[in-house]
Amino acid sequence: SEPRFTTHSYGPVSFGDYPVDPYRIEVPRTTTSLIFSNYGSPIQSQIFLALIARAQYQIIQAIIAVHGDAPVPQPLLVWSERRLCLHIGRPPAGRDLTWQMVANTLEGLRIFFDRLQGWFETSITILDDVVGVVGQGSLIYDGDAC
Repeated sequence: SEPRFTTHSYGPVSFGDYPVDPYRIEVPRTTTSLIFSNYGSPIQSQIFLALIARAQYQIIQAIIAVHGDAPVPQPLLVWSERRLCLHIGRPPAGRDLTWQMVANTLEGLRIFFDRLQGWFETSITILDDVVGVVGQGSLIYDGDAC
């Protein structure tokens, strides 16, 4: 099913354009929504897709499949592919970011960029539709950021 993007008066996103900042999507068939903001430099699609595929595999196969969904114990998760870094963190206090929410976030990132046919640095706010903000992250193309 097609993701539901927040509508704006600026019209549809076309190739090479950045979406309205901030931009919110709902990840299909989940209670997770993502807000993208603070757009940066373009990134290579092949590197992005390799990073997302590896992160999704690790979470779904190694964690959720074995232990089930549970709160993420680490304050910060980091994946990198060459110089591209994805950071996902939970707030210092407050609601739990779960492994399923992280998996939903990775899928939301993939959907967001597939829809745009353009890839770029961004900040990410992770929302649970019931409890609110459960995490934050960033996608950065900079070897020193990892």
